[in-house]
Amino acid sequence: MYTLSILLLVLIVHRSNAFTSVSSRTERSINAVTTTTSLAISVGQWQETKKNQKLVESLFAENENDADDSLTSNGRLIPLHLRGQGSLKVSSNITRFATATESKQTVLFLSTTAAALDNDSSSPVSSVLLPLKSTGELKLLSFAVAKRPLSKSLLLTLNGLLVNRDGALFDNLPWAKWSVDPQQRNRDAASNQIDSKFHAGKRDAYYRFMGKDWQGRSAAIGNVALRLKYLLESDENNNSDDDDDGAAPSLKGGNNDMDSDESQTALATRILQLQIRESQMELAGMEAELAAASGDADSQDELCKIKLDLEDKIANMENDMAKIGSVGSTTSATMIGGILENVVNWSTKDGQNAAPYRGATGYAPILDSKEDIAGSLLPYTSPFDLLKEILEDQLNAKVIGCVLENTSLLKGNVVLGGAVVLQRITPKKTTKIMGEEVTINDYEEDYGNPNAKGGEMMIVECDSDEALGMALACNVELSIGSTLFEMTSVLGEEKIQGKNTEHIMDTLAVWQSVDASMSLQVEGERQSQGNTNQSPVSMPGAFDEMSSESKALFPVDSPVKSLDEYDEMTNEVKAKTLLEMSNFNGRLPRPRVVRQQSESSTNPLDELLIPLIDESVRRQFRIRDAERQGDMELAKELRASKSKRQEALERIESARANGEDDLVDQLESESEFLESLRADITQDEGAYSRFLDRDDWYERDRQATAERVKKSSFGTLLDGIE
Repeated sequence: MYTLSILLLVLIVHRSNAFTSVSSRTERSINAVTTTTSLAISVGQWQETKKNQKLVESLFAENENDADDSLTSNGRLIPLHLRGQGSLKVSSNITRFATATESKQTVLFLSTTAAALDNDSSSPVSSVLLPLKSTGELKLLSFAVAKRPLSKSLLLTLNGLLVNRDGALFDNLPWAKWSVDPQQRNRDAASNQIDSKFHAGKRDAYYRFMGKDWQGRSAAIGNVALRLKYLLESDENNNSDDDDDGAAPSLKGGNNDMDSDESQTALATRILQLQIRESQMELAGMEAELAAASGDADSQDELCKIKLDLEDKIANMENDMAKIGSVGSTTSATMIGGILENVVNWSTKDGQNAAPYRGATGYAPILDSKEDIAGSLLPYTSPFDLLKEILEDQLNAKVIGCVLENTSLLKGNVVLGGAVVLQRITPKKTTKIMGEEVTINDYEEDYGNPNAKGGEMMIVECDSDEALGMALACNVELSIGSTLFEMTSVLGEEKIQGKNTEHIMDTLAVWQSVDASMSLQVEGERQSQGNTNQSPVSMPGAFDEMSSESKALFPVDSPVKSLDEYDEMTNEVKAKTLLEMSNFNGRLPRPRVVRQQSESSTNPLDELLIPLIDESVRRQFRIRDAERQGDMELAKELRASKSKRQEALERIESARANGEDDLVDQLESESEFLESLRADITQDEGAYSRFLDRDDWYERDRQATAERVKKSSFGTLLDGIE
């Protein structure tokens, strides 16, 4: 017996050890699987990040054949890290920036990511200075760095700081080209794309920033009905849990449950009443359209069908209204849930009018899920978070990189601007390969946007602070060219550490330049001759702020007199010429755009300058360009439509080549006369009303009369008369 007990004890211990061993092995296996899964996800994310970095690098690659040394080189892209904020003196007589108080300008200090990880906070580090144009920009970045959940009211006050900028990120995003349009509502009856200015994409995004269709907060009938339905389902689940616990009926709420049922029934009734009222208004409008289409049989048939559907819909809702309250409270909750589901379906016309994205004009509002309602309180930490969501939802795109680049074409000036790289998200589809279902990328789906399929990339130019904010919100790197970093970096050091306080402006650490005498220069202005050192980065010049009152009706300057003179102009000279011309009020392209031009394409500066120069020089340029491209028909047409002034100028060149000086003088006088007749020599003949020009016969007669009655012709008779 004792031996048997010992054997049983040994067996139990053995089984216990075996179980413990198996459990340990199982736990280690689970941990190993979890670690492997996390590692696989991390490796996948790392591979995706490296892939995106290569794509961004390829977009900003330089043309090795570019021979224009005036364009600033970027070099290999390197990541940057925001270190803090500071201020520098402004060496300019112009105070145009809101943050320039007492000739001080707010700047950001950014160092390489490697330096941010390795650097001791007490030692100076090479940093790029990023001037900010307003305190609003600093406020936006402070919220983006702090990542504090924001209430809707606070976010709405910040959104205007991002969207109300001219020519910045919000204006440059491809709203018309990439806003998803699965129902082809941005096309005419012949399926042709309508003009981009009539697309509603940008307006929809702006209204989103103004608070339209906020997730979980929509007051549309469909969403109100859906929230009540979720509430009823939640109450039913709670009641079923109470029943499972065996609680007495008297402990389940008593009169409170009765009051809740009555309030829910009243709310459902009110929702139905509103839906009936809207349907009746829609029916009245349909009857008006039917009366107006009395002569069109096809339209009448279609409208009659819609009218009958509306009448059936109203009748069904009135029947549902009669059923509410006619049954017991236990059955009422289930029945009300079904009625609310019908209201939800009716609000989107059974999915036919479902919006492709939040805030879409002409569609029913997006129906909120339970997750939308649960996360509706504090869903965003900055306007950049909301913009990221809009890009993914409305443009079906994601940000894969942000870059700082030089935006100035003026030699000796470096003005940093931002660029955000968007990539169209590639949808997935399921297909069968050898009898097995697999998920693959669908490169044919364009969501109603022709030539905007998955994987397409686009560079969106923006302000430098916007690129930094989007990098923080989208968790991507902010990069800069290595050559540009070496040209513009200065030594900076931390002065005061950042604080996690309620005051958002204290979020960033305070930094300062090691060189206390350093000051900022404004683009295009001469360097000051004082004892201050100029920062390698300049503030953008206000070349587009010329007062409209100072501009003449027609341009009074024509700096380019011949085609040979135009051919000798470098990119920098063309840029300066554009900035100095009275009839130019646009923006210059960035050096990257000019640098990356191919030999077959037109220089972006030419596209801006050619329409503004003398029409005779422009026509010569276009004739030569047409001949180079082999378009002889266009060249012939341009030659046939030469102006008299251009013919005179060409005869001058021919006479000068033949040494006929007397003829040259005569033709130059004729050319000057023909030029005096034109109100605007930069426009082609017939481009504006001919009544704005002087009449040839009248001007010749006037000049001849003036020549005859010159004061010198009367000798001393008119002496003393002025």
